[in-house]
Amino acid sequence: MPDWIIYSLPDALWILSFTYLMLSIWDFKVTKENSFWIFIALIVGIGYEIGQTTDFISGTFDYMDLVLMLIATGLPLTHLSLNQKKMLYVKN
Repeated sequence: MPDWIIYSLPDALWILSFTYLMLSIWDFKVTKENSFWIFIALIVGIGYEIGQTTDFISGTFDYMDLVLMLIATGLPLTHLSLNQKKMLYVKN
């Protein structure tokens, strides 16, 4: 197995699932008030990686972690956006 699957994918999967959970709690609507909660997993993940670069947190910084975290946050938002466009098309 590639190293990114073993070391980076688990972090991306928890960010993906947490983002979907937050979107479902907020009825799949992103507003100014709830955007902090929707993006909290990404904020924590990036903060963790930055902490690793400064040796504040033990571990090894990896660019692949950052890339997969951004993808994991983007997937639910892209899915949400596509579904909203589809719903607008169906209503018209």
